[in-house]
Amino acid sequence: MDWSGWTVLLTIIPFVGLIWVFKRGSEGTNSYGAPPPPNTLGVKILGLLLPVLFVVGILAAIAIPAYVDYTRRAAGG
Repeated sequence: MDWSGWTVLLTIIPFVGLIWVFKRGSEGTNSYGAPPPPNTLGVKILGLLLPVLFVVGILAAIAIPAYVDYTRRAAGG
């Protein structure tokens, strides 16, 4: 990002540290080498799929025991 290392101290201030999430890096080659290649379609699909699977997993962890309890109570047992 072409910033000084002292800007890390901004992370002490709540929510100001989120700037590193949204700010783009420096354009072109820097002291760490050339920029990485752009993401492939597979990486983009996986990046969109993982949060969906995470939410579905949480919902299943809540819904399946509730459904088992419901069918047990509906059967009278």
